[in-house]
Amino acid sequence: MTNGASAPAARIAGLGLPRWMMEPVVPPVAALGRATVRLFLTSAVVLFLELLLIRWIPANVTFVGFFRNFLLMASFLGIGAGILFGRDTRRLPISLAGVVLLATTVLVANQTLEVTIPTDSEIFLGLHETQSSAAGFVVLALLVMLTSIIMAAISLPLGSLLAS
Repeated sequence: MTNGASAPAARIAGLGLPRWMMEPVVPPVAALGRATVRLFLTSAVVLFLELLLIRWIPANVTFVGFFRNFLLMASFLGIGAGILFGRDTRRLPISLAGVVLLATTVLVANQTLEVTIPTDSEIFLGLHETQSSAAGFVVLALLVMLTSIIMAAISLPLGSLLAS
């Protein structure tokens, strides 16, 4: 512990986190402290990350490209949930966005799900003829869940900013 403080004295009441985890690493900039500026910057980051996920995931996992609207709906669901949960004052100050974004990056980087098109006239995406697309549906469901969690975690500050 820093400054020779005892463990119970260095803990924040109710959360059980050490004091050094609650203090900012970089001192705050006065111009960025206003709620309107923070609202604009947070909204810009949320929009950038949404566009990044919607474009990058289908570019690397071809199977997901056929279900691009699922990622868009997952983004909107995550943003709405993040705003709702962000209004709660009892939430943890630590965000899970980085960990979940890393998990999504690893999943997308390791998956090479391609769609095989047997004829020029139709594309079949289902479990009726072959079991090979079952992995594609699992990856699609995982990516939809991870996209919702990322967007919820990144839009948590919007709840309190919109309420102010």
